[in-house]
Amino acid sequence: MDSRLVLAWFSLTVLFGQVIQAFWRKKQAGSLLLTPGRDQILIFVGIFCALQSIELALQWLHSANHDVNRLIPALVILGLGLGSILGRLEIRKGGIVLGRRFHHWQSIASYAWREKKVKAQLVLKLRSGYFFRKERQFPISGIHRNAVDRELRLYLPGESLEGTSPQE
Repeated sequence: MDSRLVLAWFSLTVLFGQVIQAFWRKKQAGSLLLTPGRDQILIFVGIFCALQSIELALQWLHSANHDVNRLIPALVILGLGLGSILGRLEIRKGGIVLGRRFHHWQSIASYAWREKKVKAQLVLKLRSGYFFRKERQFPISGIHRNAVDRELRLYLPGESLEGTSPQE
């Protein structure tokens, strides 16, 4: 079988697998309560990566030598682009979706806020780490900060914006 065809099938399988996995994860997480949004820079990075990967793929298609190794950077850049576009914080009925991972409320130990210059950082402390990362940080704009804090106080112990720990 032609290596280009194998690579194309593999790429489509991985791409559709990621999309189906994201839909399954969101169905498992329950209804959406709040989406504080995503950073505009991540959307820009995602669109740039997607356009760059299309350009690399077109160059590969129009080249005389269809070496599979020349197509791998396009796939890597496309993956980075999709990760940037799809990666956002979602607060759902069953837990929190962080990028492409779903965490039940029971798997999150607590939350806290760290003040930064422009945006506050929401710090989620996980009971089990993902690649040894037990703490995840997300910038939350001032518009969404109170709504995020209100939802998190319903499910998690931690330091709310008022400085109280309602569930301790």
